[in-house]
Order: sequence, then C-alpha cells, then structure tokens
Amino acid sequence: MVLKPEIKTLFGTQKLKWTNGSNKAVSELQFHMYLNAFKDENTTFFKESGGMLRGDKMDTTQMRNFGNIYLSHFALKSGESLLKKVEYFQPDDFNKNDKTVFKVKLNQSVRPGQTIELDILFKAVLPKIFARTGWARDDFFMIGQWFPKIGVLEKDGAWNCHQFHGNTEFYSDFGTYNVAITLPERFVVGATGLKISEQRNKDKTKTIKYAAQNVHDFAWTASPKYIKTEKKYKGISITALMQPEHQNLADRYFESAQNAITYMETHVGKYPHPSLVLVDPSLAASGAGGMEYPMLITLGSYWGLGKNIRMQEVVTIHEFVHQYFQGILASNEFE
Repeated sequence: MVLKPEIKTLFGTQKLKWTNGSNKAVSELQFHMYLNAFKDENTTFFKESGGMLRGDKMDTTQMRNFGNIYLSHFALKSGESLLKKVEYFQPDDFNKNDKTVFKVKLNQSVRPGQTIELDILFKAVLPKIFARTGWARDDFFMIGQWFPKIGVLEKDGAWNCHQFHGNTEFYSDFGTYNVAITLPERFVVGATGLKISEQRNKDKTKTIKYAAQNVHDFAWTASPKYIKTEKKYKGISITALMQPEHQNLADRYFESAQNAITYMETHVGKYPHPSLVLVDPSLAASGAGGMEYPMLITLGSYWGLGKNIRMQEVVTIHEFVHQYFQGILASNEFE
C-alpha cells in the first residue's frame, strides 16, 4: 500500500487467499469495511457513540475529519470481476446508512477445505483520530482496521461479520500477512510482524516490508517525530516508539512490558510472537491510545507526570494482557 500523508489517504493492493475451514460449502463471502463507520453521522457507530470514544469527540464541522473506504477492483484471481455483486447490508440493526459490512455472491461454491484467491484494489481515506485509527497533526498516523477484512466463517458454515458498533471490540480470522508499506522517507514506522526489508526509492519515499504469521489483524503506525528505542527480553524484540517529550518514560514502558510478559507466560501461556511494538501517541492523537493489536499496542502518557502516577504502567500492562484475548486465545471479543 501507499500512504499519501498530504491527503490522509491509503491506496491499497490486496491479494487474499482464503480457505473454507467450515464443514459446509459456501456461495457467499462477507467482508468488514470498518473505516466506513467514519463516513458521516448516520452510521451505526456514530449513532451509538455520538461521535465520541473515551471522552474524545470528533469535530463534525470539518469534512476532512471524516473517513471512508472504497473498492475500485474486486475480482477472483481468474479475472472474473465481482465488483458489481458487492452488496452492503446491515445484519445487526438494518440501518441502511451503515456501510461497514458487505456480501458478495459467488457463481461457484467454495467447498470445505477449498481455497480461493481474490485481487482487490481499495482507497482508504483516514479520519482524524478520535477513536483508535486515523491521523493527527504533525503527520502522526495510527492505521488500524484499514483494509477490506473478510469475516469469520464459523465451523457450522455461518458467517460472523458484525457491523462496526459504538462500544465493541473486533473479531477476525487468523492468517499470514505479508505487507509492503510505501511512504515518505522521513517517517519512522512500527507495525505488526517482523520487518523483512527496507528500500529507498527515487522519489524520496521508502518501501518497508513486514511479515506476520498466525495473527488475526495487522496494524501499523508512522510519524516523523518518533524516537525509536529497542531492547530484547526473553527472546522478544521490544521496540518503543516515543514522542520526544516522553522519551524519559521509555524505561517505564519497557519495565511494564517485561513484567506483563513474565506474568502472562507464568499464568496463561507463552507469548508466541517474536516482537512487540510499544506506541506512544502524540497528545493530539490521544484517541489512538489504549488499544491492542497483534505484536503492537498503543499506550499513552503526558509530560510532567511524577513517578507515583502509574499511567504508563497501567496502560502498558492492560494492553499487553488484552493481546491474549482474542489475539492468542481466539476469544470473540465482539460478542
């Protein structure tokens, strides 16, 4: 994908290989289009949340603060276009203005154990951050729930693909992700997975490739202001992406993450991933804080907090533990 920071937009090319893991043949696919929750004030998310999350409220007087996601190409690998068959629907509340879930009929059913491949082109216009994902001033980006994401086909052959609601988490299938991110070279990037390569391009951009196995999502962040610090603990590469004014708090983030790893491995199970990214959002992007993704958690702090105010510790430990549910133990957090 390509990030155009000046227009707060992603241009994505997606190749999806999907296997029917249920015990029934299916003739329909269902997908999430989460960013459409931010397209206007008539979506289910907006109606239920009032355009707020944890006290952060979107300024709806500015059109640039809204976001959405468009499909421009949606086809089988064979070349058969499915774009005209895409149908948005509302399985939860029948709100016809909500476009966060679509279904598409297939000419041929996908049998149990059979795999199909799709080629998808999309454009994602990012919202101004107030609810976990989007942009903030000074070119801060937190990119979550940003691509057309196939729903979960349960073992009984029923689709689990809910709309984006005002007070819910997410639920998705596990898979392997290979992601290439192209953006201006001034940005420091953190993401789900391991960095495989980084290439400088002639137009003053760079392309970074990441790979992640057996994860249920892929999220990433970018800012030219991040200060990156790295440490190893129990074989895990831990990276802190700090705001310059919070750099003196990095050790508290690391200590909290290490304590959380030790506790969860002792009482629940081994952390199965090779890396962990600790994201310290800017003040303008505080709505991105306090969220868990595979191998990446968003935290939060403020300049000038004394050593007895344990905000960093609380958020870091909470979000790391939250990674286990659903990201490792596969719980359905939406329901």
